[in-house]
Amino acid sequence: MIEEALYTRLTGYAGLAALIGARVYPDKAPQDATYPLVVYQRVSGPRVHSHQGFSNLAYPRFQFTAWADDFKEVRELAAQVKLALDGYAGTVGSETIYAILIGNELDIFNNATNRNGALIDAVVWHKE
Repeated sequence: MIEEALYTRLTGYAGLAALIGARVYPDKAPQDATYPLVVYQRVSGPRVHSHQGFSNLAYPRFQFTAWADDFKEVRELAAQVKLALDGYAGTVGSETIYAILIGNELDIFNNATNRNGALIDAVVWHKE
């Protein structure tokens, strides 16, 4: 499953692990989570087809959101997420990833929690 491969890639990247350990969560962070952390979710799931049918190639878009208590900390965290992902190609577990390409980034602020965030959109080309 590509989500598990992304988790393994992020938690195994030394620069990111030094900042957050294994605090990488699919869909949403636990209510009692320790910050800083990263949350990721699939936002689209296109696949490549030809006249012969499905090609076993997919390129879903994922959104990775870094959350931290202050702007400087979230920028450091976002930088490590980008270093872990952008341009990566390889095998993670049983998943073949052909390329992870970051396409967009946006700073956000959550007034309810008083935390800074950084949204990072990436397309993950992989074999299904």
